[in-house]
Amino acid sequence: MAQSIDQNSDPFGTFAFKIVIGGIAQGYFQEVSGLSAQIEIVEVQEGGRNNTTRKLVGQGKFPNLVLKRGFCTGTLLQALMEFHDSRNRINGSIEMYSNKGSKMVASWTFTNGVPVKWDGPQLSVSQNAIAVESLEIAHEGITKYKVNPLDRSGG
Repeated sequence: MAQSIDQNSDPFGTFAFKIVIGGIAQGYFQEVSGLSAQIEIVEVQEGGRNNTTRKLVGQGKFPNLVLKRGFCTGTLLQALMEFHDSRNRINGSIEMYSNKGSKMVASWTFTNGVPVKWDGPQLSVSQNAIAVESLEIAHEGITKYKVNPLDRSGG
């Protein structure tokens, strides 16, 4: 009987991650979304081929990354304004850690990022919740790097 390559098939949690921009950890975030990629398909009608269309591979598309965190003294709005003044594009990564938080298990790197939107906290007297701000980053591509996916020791 063949053995499975991955001896421990427990999935990793979504709660242990770090954002790194320009080689510097950027603090703690409660949520990251936009880790996605899509390849467009271009349909072409070909003469003499009436029962179907040819499907050609088009360009890749990457949605914006959205980083959310609790609102505190160092605001993400400041980061957006600093970018606007300097116009320097940013490269960074989202590093995912094991359930115990002691070992990196995956990393996604984005290139040529541009902070494009900041959303401040939604304030309401009817809610007893933590104030959250978000920063949206447009980028030109994302690549996933696996870091020892089978070695779950310390995880």
